[in-house]
Amino acid sequence: MKKGFTLIELLVVVLIIGILSAIALPQYEKAVEKSRLSEAKIMLSTLYKQMQLCEMEFGKDSDECLAKPDGFLGHLSIDLPGPIVTTNCGSNYCVHTKNWTYDFDLGCSYECIYAFRTNNNDINNSPYSLALQEDGSLICYDDNGECAKIGSCDGCTL
Repeated sequence: MKKGFTLIELLVVVLIIGILSAIALPQYEKAVEKSRLSEAKIMLSTLYKQMQLCEMEFGKDSDECLAKPDGFLGHLSIDLPGPIVTTNCGSNYCVHTKNWTYDFDLGCSYECIYAFRTNNNDINNSPYSLALQEDGSLICYDDNGECAKIGSCDGCTL
């Protein structure tokens, strides 16, 4: 008697593996995106704290604390994850990382600091973005339900 598996047994095993991977892959992608979101939350939280320190040092409405390189960004006591650039930012200042573009609007304070989830530093095709609020909270914005996938909703506070 020959030992081995029949074709039916092999097909059943392949089918079971296919079903398990179909269930696991979306959960894996969701977990990866949540970890990327954590990166942006930490960065924006740190920027918020640095903005508060700048305001304590120079005053709440000081030009020193506006989001431009000679102001607030120049007073950071943290290392940004990349150089301050103006490419792919319009008239704003940005810091590009592998998964995010941190955008600092000129002449604003808290409400003008954004994190755009990007691929290849292209903020125009960003699936969702985060906006830093004056109270330190973050709001997630999207056009196609991406915020819901990571456990938030469009316009919701994280």
